Amino acid sequence: MINKKQLFSSLLLCGMVGSAMAGGPSPHLSPMPQAWNRHTGFYLEAGAGVNAFYALLPTGNEGAIKGWGIGISAGYNFLPNVALEGGFIYSSDLNEQVEANVVGITVSASAAAKVYIPYLALRFNVPIGDRFAVIFKVGGMYPYGSVNLGGSVAGISEKGRISDDHSLPFSGVGAAYAITQHLDLNMMYQGAVYVLASGAVWSLGLTYHF
Repeated sequence: MINKKQLFSSLLLCGMVGSAMAGGPSPHLSPMPQAWNRHTGFYLEAGAGVNAFYALLPTGNEGAIKGWGIGISAGYNFLPNVALEGGFIYSSDLNEQVEANVVGITVSASAAAKVYIPYLALRFNVPIGDRFAVIFKVGGMYPYGSVNLGGSVAGISEKGRISDDHSLPFSGVGAAYAITQHLDLNMMYQGAVYVLASGAVWSLGLTYHF
């Protein structure tokens, strides 16, 4: 004759076996962490910030923050760690003004530049944990822009304009934090980022993974 304890144990065992066969989660197993910083497929990115420059010179280090910049890009992750990316960066208000007194005559000069930077690069994402990632970009860019020049000598003013375009290596470095499975908050420094000198946009932005 089966007592109540044996009947309860049998029912509990049947319930656990049925749950396992149905694919239900075991109450003793914690869920696997979600790796939100590993993606494949298309993504879009946009950011805004300031223009930051530095130069490591034998006579001393030089640095400055002038004007503002914005950037947009789109890419495709062939692998979770590697993507091909194309983008566009716009830098504005790169202004400089100098005034001096030469033999009693006031001389002044000014320059205001705008730069447009289309680029194509490989993007490498290095995951740290399940949400953070370090980002590196290496490729090429074709910056073009214009500089408005102005000057005066003893109150007599002159103005001019020059433009230029050429190809340069493109590089960038940054970090990202996955807010959700599809949306990242990122900080990027990208443009002409070289070892001894740099002229690039330091930005804060968002990345959306489809």
